[in-house]
Amino acid sequence: MKKRGKTSMNPLTASKTSRESPMQFDHLEIVGIAIEAGLSIMDVYDSSGQIEVQSKDDESPLTKADIAAHKTIIRGLATIDPEVPVVSEEGRVGDPKQSELAWLVDPLMEPRSSSREMECSQSTSL
Repeated sequence: MKKRGKTSMNPLTASKTSRESPMQFDHLEIVGIAIEAGLSIMDVYDSSGQIEVQSKDDESPLTKADIAAHKTIIRGLATIDPEVPVVSEEGRVGDPKQSELAWLVDPLMEPRSSSREMECSQSTSL
């Protein structure tokens, strides 16, 4: 960590306005967004008996859970820094070619199955 006078900046507690570099943000906010995305996924799975699976242009599966997680993550990342583009499997916000940083998101990584008991994960990277 860089030193500022007699104190060091802690990236876990740095606010957007006090960051010394673009990589300094509250990492716990990212954890919170991931938890919210997971809860939105579970809400979809809990609210319907059958998970409807559509196919995207590349024939990969797309569910309401994918879309719910995507929206939750996009909304959450915008509160951290709305200037950083987001590239998601379900779409993008901003132009990553015009920025030094971009968020890379896979809102819901799941096997090609519509089973309610499948294992899945969520991935967010800067």
